Amino acid sequence: MALPSFLKHVQVLERSGCIATRKVGRTRVCTLEPRVVVVAEDWLRRERADWEARTDRLEHFVLGELAELGQGQASDASADREDTP
Repeated sequence: MALPSFLKHVQVLERSGCIATRKVGRTRVCTLEPRVVVVAEDWLRRERADWEARTDRLEHFVLGELAELGQGQASDASADREDTP
């Protein structure tokens, strides 16, 4: 990543309050702001829980549909055997 692009990312993080920067000589030191990160982590935890619940419901639905298809195919196959002399 080029330095100007990197500095833009640092500026965005600094404006959002996620980090604080200070210059020490020719070096820029970045410090993570834990209270802001905790807020983001809490939001991510809630979002993760919501999406896991959604994907669990989707999985349950898909498995139910597959089970119904399997039962339908099994009953179709037994009906075909009964029709065969």
